[in-house]
Amino acid sequence: MQLGGGNGPTMSTTSTGGLGGPLGWTVAGATPNTPLGFFALGLGTTSVPLAGFFAPCAGVVHVPSPIANGAVVSAAGNATLTLPVLTDPSFCGVTFTAQHAEFVVTACPIKLSDALAITIGN
Repeated sequence: MQLGGGNGPTMSTTSTGGLGGPLGWTVAGATPNTPLGFFALGLGTTSVPLAGFFAPCAGVVHVPSPIANGAVVSAAGNATLTLPVLTDPSFCGVTFTAQHAEFVVTACPIKLSDALAITIGN
């Protein structure tokens, strides 16, 4: 499910959320080859305006209690986060949300992608 909220790159997935299938998120439009990008991954969704942290920033943080995972951004500005296949039925109904962020040298120091949530078992 697309949650929006980005002020920069876009996020997409080919994952269906089916139990036993891989979970993956791909960001496009990030700063090429940036070493300052990361994926924020969490369970569930939230909606916190980025301006609450950095006044000049547009965008919304949709990942609650995120775990940061470094992103290797290509020369084309793309990066992918993949989780291993989840086969335990207890994961059915659990929502994983990811959003890409990177530090930039602008008035708003963080560039966010749109957020994307995948619910297992849908």
